[in-house]
Amino acid sequence: MADAFRSHLFRKEGNVWDTAIYVPKEMATPYIDKDNRRVICTVNDFSYHAALMPQGNGDFFININGEIRKKLNLKVDD
Repeated sequence: MADAFRSHLFRKEGNVWDTAIYVPKEMATPYIDKDNRRVICTVNDFSYHAALMPQGNGDFFININGEIRKKLNLKVDD
């Protein structure tokens, strides 16, 4: 199963990860199997293993680290 959608990077509150990709609930739900939320995320033709993390309001996010952001030249709100 593979789906594509447009999203944006946002700065999130927290001590561990600070930048993430917003994923609407309707896009995330089909990929969640009990506690398994692992996905392969592709951003601008670059793929990496990630997890769908609950945002607390029903939506989800995928963390994106500084190394990937630098490689893809991405900033918050891109």
